[in-house]
Amino acid sequence: MQPLTRNIAVMTLTSIQLLGPAQADAQSEHYQWADQFVSNFDQYCFSTDADYQSAVSIADERGLEPIPDYQLPDHMPTKPPKEGSGYQLALDEEAEVDMILLTVAGTDACTISSSGIDQGQVIALMKENYNLMEVERIDFPREITTVYVPAGTTGEVREGGEKGFVNIVINIDPFFEAITVTYLPPRSLRELWSQLPTSDE
Repeated sequence: MQPLTRNIAVMTLTSIQLLGPAQADAQSEHYQWADQFVSNFDQYCFSTDADYQSAVSIADERGLEPIPDYQLPDHMPTKPPKEGSGYQLALDEEAEVDMILLTVAGTDACTISSSGIDQGQVIALMKENYNLMEVERIDFPREITTVYVPAGTTGEVREGGEKGFVNIVINIDPFFEAITVTYLPPRSLRELWSQLPTSDE
């Protein structure tokens, strides 16, 4: 090995030894939070088919801390649900992670929301785990809302009536980044669509 080549190799190895572990730890932490987010979504929302009582039962069995009733309106839809509950899933002030579960009854829907985690990593894992197909996207100045069909094949909105919607909202405010993922099962979508006015009305 030539002296110059040997020096470059030594410098490269030294850089890996000095910076590699720190970067690896940071990447590992980002992945762990994203993985925890998606795991919570699967356990509380998707695997329960967004059934309110099922999600609440799992949360209660695991001793999750409920979000106080007076704070719930800040997280709930503008149209109050028949019944709703929220739970703290994770809170890490150092990492600025604040992960919560929201579930509502009536028109069943289940949401996992968090600040302080890698939005791109969450979306990548969601796409990988649920084979999401995008059917609609709405861009606002500081928010992007994308609607997907899990295991979608047609790219058409109406397929949600058979498979449900996964709605992903990312907040891109430079002072507060958050991601919210909501699952609306087929029964809830059919109920919502049935309430829409027809062309004859």
